[in-house]
Amino acid sequence: MRRLLLTILLFAVFNPAYAQTFEGRITDRLSGTFLAGATVTLSGPELRTSFSNEKAIFQFKKLTAGIYILQVSHLGFLAYEKKLEVTTEPQFLEIRLLRSSGELA
Repeated sequence: MRRLLLTILLFAVFNPAYAQTFEGRITDRLSGTFLAGATVTLSGPELRTSFSNEKAIFQFKKLTAGIYILQVSHLGFLAYEKKLEVTTEPQFLEIRLLRSSGELA
């Protein structure tokens, strides 16, 4: 019995809960155009970076469940930031970026 309890405890400590998948799509808020090449960063229990593909989809697999800060940036658009909870259930987030009114120097 003691050995079983120790095995269960070790499994719980060294096998954190993983989300199946966290993904999303990034578009222009006004036109709905897909935004490929956006940089997407999750910081929290893990630090991960991804980029949106030609269909504007980004994806993170096997994340440790927990609270994260999601940051999205794309040239010509205002940065986006959101606090979110990654769980063991798959999640999909639609992100709509607003064009920046600033010009490059």
